[in-house]
Order: sequence, then C-alpha cells, then structure tokens
Amino acid sequence: MTSPQALLWNAYTSRFRKPLADRDYDPSKAWAVRRTLEPPSPEAPALEWLRPLAADPTPAILYVPGGGYCFGAMASHRRHVLALSDATGFASALVHYRLAPTFPFPAPVDDVSMLIETAFAQIGSGRKIVIGGDSAGANAILVALLARRDRGLRMPEAVFLYSPWTDMRMATRSLFANAGSDPAFGPAALLHKAYYYLNGHPPTDPRASPILADLHGLPRLLIHAGSTEVMRDDAALFAERARSVGVDVHYEEWAEMPHVFQLLTFLPEQRAALQAVTNFLLKTTNSNHGAMK
Repeated sequence: MTSPQALLWNAYTSRFRKPLADRDYDPSKAWAVRRTLEPPSPEAPALEWLRPLAADPTPAILYVPGGGYCFGAMASHRRHVLALSDATGFASALVHYRLAPTFPFPAPVDDVSMLIETAFAQIGSGRKIVIGGDSAGANAILVALLARRDRGLRMPEAVFLYSPWTDMRMATRSLFANAGSDPAFGPAALLHKAYYYLNGHPPTDPRASPILADLHGLPRLLIHAGSTEVMRDDAALFAERARSVGVDVHYEEWAEMPHVFQLLTFLPEQRAALQAVTNFLLKTTNSNHGAMK
C-alpha cells in the first residue's frame, strides 16, 4: 500500500510542479537559477569523492546523477550517495558531466565514459566497484558500459538504476498511458530535454537509446521504477530485453512512486528502497562492510 506521505507528495507535485516541468524553457538559465540554491558543482567533468577511498580494499560506489542531461548533481543526490556509503561501508564518488544545451550529445556520455575509466584507475585492481544512477544518468551508464564491453575493458561488479531513460524515440506505451498519473512530469518534459540533448542527432542511435543496443555482457542489474511513471516502460522493457540475452536482472516496480523517489528521504518507500539497494550491493560484492539493518 502506498504511504500517506507519498500520496500527499504526489498530489502536491501534480498540482504545483508538474505544470512547470512540462513547460519548455531554456535549461541553461533554469540550471543557473537552481544552482544558487545548491552546493557548487565543478564546471568541468570531475569525480567528487564523498567518502574517500580507505586504506583497506573497501568497495566503491560510483554514482551518475540524472537531470535530463540538462541538469546536474543536486544536494539530494549527495545525501543519497552518502546514505548508501553509510549503509554499506563503501567509498563513494559522484560524477559531474557537461550538460546540454551547451554540450549536447555525445559530450555528456563521453564525460561519463572517461570518468568511469578514471575511477577504475584510481581504485586499482584490488578493489571492487559498483555503479548507480538515475534517469539520464542511468542512460549514460548503460551507454558507457556497452562501449566498455565492446572494447574488452573491465566492468563493474554490479549496476543499480533508478527510472532509467533508455528510449529517446518516445515510443513506449507508458509515456502516454501514464501521462495523467505520473505526478512529476508528462511526455512534454522528456521531449523538451531530448530535443536539447540530441541537438538533431537521431534518437534511434543505441548510444542515445540503449534499449536498441545488443545488451549481452552487461553486469548484474538492479532496476527500480514507479508504476505510474511515464518512463515505466523504459525500465520494464529494458529489463526484459537484457534478461532475454542472459543478463542477470532484478526489476522492482514500486506502486505509485514518483520519478526517482529514492532521493525523497521523507518517504517510507525511500527507506525501503535504500535497504533493497544496500542488500543488493553487499550481496553482489560479498562484502562484510556495512550492516543490513
């Protein structure tokens, strides 16, 4: 059963925030305004270590934040990654990449690919790494890892994805079927961000829509999505396709949860999701760090 807190939040965002999200606007100006309320982020691609690497070979979490490729890491991303560090005992880093429309496709994905390689170099061969991200950040992770697979490069132990944006063709059923029930935004919000990000590049390119790629060889995946999201099918269909080619996929659909609810610390469902991800990471890395509370 959906918590009262979630129902109230959904009602509030549907009434006051969703109309703003669905309106077209200049994302560069919107991000400049939003950054006045947030901790400063690097202007160039960078890894921000929130929990530094320890002397012992503790695993590390690399997190790639979403934002439609037009907005970067927020305070809520930092809080979430730190909570995962506290729960698991892992080191953790946040990825900062360049943003559209100033830096459209493929610059953000190129940055994420480069920073994943940087992280592997920094942690060394004796330390395990897991990678997580939400929405457009999840898109960048998948594109980067498919390229690493093709080049025969080292892969992470596991990947966790929140509401991944996997199909920029805007062709999934839920994009329109859930247009009214999604409390966060409708199809227009995604269309606008895809327009600024793709900058005329075809959405059928698997580097933009990884659901169209050959998905074999990906690491173990944990995927979360809300049942009423317009992006529900981006997650559910991707999970089906990956599983069909032998990828170990655990897909969890959360009733009436808003987009990337894992960042909303006032929701009971957020705490349950945090515990599910913690358990997944500890089990996947066979780590004795942290505690499953």
